[in-house]
Amino acid sequence: MTQRRFWSGVLIAVLALSVAQPAQAAQSFNTRADEIVIGIVVVAAVIGVVATVLILHYSKSATITGCVKSDTNGMSVTNEKDRRNYALSGSMIGIKPGNRVRDFGACQP
Repeated sequence: MTQRRFWSGVLIAVLALSVAQPAQAAQSFNTRADEIVIGIVVVAAVIGVVATVLILHYSKSATITGCVKSDTNGMSVTNEKDRRNYALSGSMIGIKPGNRVRDFGACQP
């Protein structure tokens, strides 16, 4: 679904660029300054759309939810979404095998 949004944003940017060309009948847009302003607005809109898509995509993938289990190397969590196994480190006070946890942040598989 995220890739579809990305390509939708690209399509919007391409269409906006094609529409941003000055119309031959409209004499007010024939000056170079107006063309530069239109170009800046279009580029800013494209940057905003791309940034929004990237932020939404990467903010969703930073959450790990799963049950804690005890391994030979310590405790670990298997993410419910992608079934990847993550080792727990640091202070684990109050965390016991069998607990369901949810973490936001950078994790190393």
